[in-house]
Amino acid sequence: MNPTSSLNADPTTGPGFKVSTRALTADLAAAHADESSRDLGSVDGPGLIGLLEKLTALDPNEVAEADPQLVVTGRRGRFAVRPSQGRLLLRSATDGTGNYWELPAAEIPAFLEGTETLETAPAAVSEPTIVVHPTETRLALALTLFALAFLVVALSAWLTFRPDELDPDSLYALISVPSEAIAARQKTVGYFVAGEDERTIEINSDGTVRYREYGPGHQLTVEHSGPGAPARRRADQVIVLRVPNLGTIELRSPDTVVYARDVYQRRPIAGSPNP
Repeated sequence: MNPTSSLNADPTTGPGFKVSTRALTADLAAAHADESSRDLGSVDGPGLIGLLEKLTALDPNEVAEADPQLVVTGRRGRFAVRPSQGRLLLRSATDGTGNYWELPAAEIPAFLEGTETLETAPAAVSEPTIVVHPTETRLALALTLFALAFLVVALSAWLTFRPDELDPDSLYALISVPSEAIAARQKTVGYFVAGEDERTIEINSDGTVRYREYGPGHQLTVEHSGPGAPARRRADQVIVLRVPNLGTIELRSPDTVVYARDVYQRRPIAGSPNP
């Protein structure tokens, strides 16, 4: 039915109401934010109920995006009527209080005509119920779960593969006595290997530390070097070498060092692939 068919109210069907639309198509079958406002003129009580029922039948997703409304003027005043999850919410279009009344379509004409006082009318609420649509909820949940999974994987990878960075000075005490520093360094001078020769650490007598990684065909892929400063870890007095841009190498024993949680075993320097 064309919504304007109830225009020009018949006195035998009750009072007339002036109606206009916001964000609604001409037939009130859809809601779009770019729809222009339309003045529907005057409708009677049954005609208004018919328009309101069309409002409740709108697609919930369109309602959420466009916020469609009927603006209706009756004896009680000018009210904006908006749909929400199959219900209708009324708010004064002029006083700006923000209070809403929730009413079924069949009771709205009497409310607007003022056949009961505001004190006996349904209680107003401060805000309308927030509409959450299943499609939007599923999308938001999927995005949230994806973000959480990404963070878990990233954190796990960082904890597993990161080399230890130089720790704060409060965790280590540099060995400042030259003779002690030289003795600590000399204990682990040599060539150390982890895995199947994929990673090597070479500690030289002058304190230089060289780290290498090898790829397929034993091709050199990564190489870092720098001076190793002997220090003691305050917690257990274990001797370490702190190497700028490389990290902390634990001197666990004369034949074993630990770097980035990997254990390196001593090998004769003559066995180095790059002696």
